[in-house]
Amino acid sequence: MCDLCGRSFTRRRSLREHQTVHSGARPFSCSTCEKSFSTRGNLRVHRRTHSDLRPFTCSICSRAFKSRVALTQHHIVHSKEKPYSCSTCGTRFGLKYNLLRHISMHNGDKPFSVFIWTHAVLLPHSHSLLRGRSL
Repeated sequence: MCDLCGRSFTRRRSLREHQTVHSGARPFSCSTCEKSFSTRGNLRVHRRTHSDLRPFTCSICSRAFKSRVALTQHHIVHSKEKPYSCSTCGTRFGLKYNLLRHISMHNGDKPFSVFIWTHAVLLPHSHSLLRGRSL
């Protein structure tokens, strides 16, 4: 059992690895991009960002995801549940991230501003040019 948070483990190795979460140590490094992680599991999930592997599939629409968390968040789309509400205008959102993005617009922030040219759209944050496509 972890002395700091009380979490129990069946293997000593799992407990030792868990304790790195509290110590701030990040002994597991990605060989592709050199990012480091506190647990082997977090590194394993991160490695999927470098591949096309999407092992988690929605049973309703067959859309595939790289992580179980992303699939769980996606399920809100099918449930129509919108538990997050804007205190300014009352608009409701399924994901907290979408609510926070919406609130930033009330504050005058424009993190997703788009410049429109004659026949092209330039997205400043990614420097990509889209021709003849709708956003």
